Amino acid sequence: RSGLPLEGRVEIITGPAQWPELEGAPGLDALGGEAPVSVLPASAALAAPAYAERDVLFRVSDPDAALGGVVRVAANGHTVYAAIPPGGE
Repeated sequence: RSGLPLEGRVEIITGPAQWPELEGAPGLDALGGEAPVSVLPASAALAAPAYAERDVLFRVSDPDAALGGVVRVAANGHTVYAAIPPGGE
């Protein structure tokens, strides 16, 4: 929560093995095979008035699989990274 309005983006950053646009691409086997888990959208706009909270929802193709990666929130000139816990919790 902040006393300032918030405008920015939230992104899920994963390895190439999770990029759905590469599914079935030549050489993907070296990255772990076909995309076992995909996240859509990869990024989303974020806006909130002062002192408000917002939920940003991402669709994960297999919520029980370990996703790996980080979440990046960039807003109002600041960027924060947070690791995605094992199991995506």
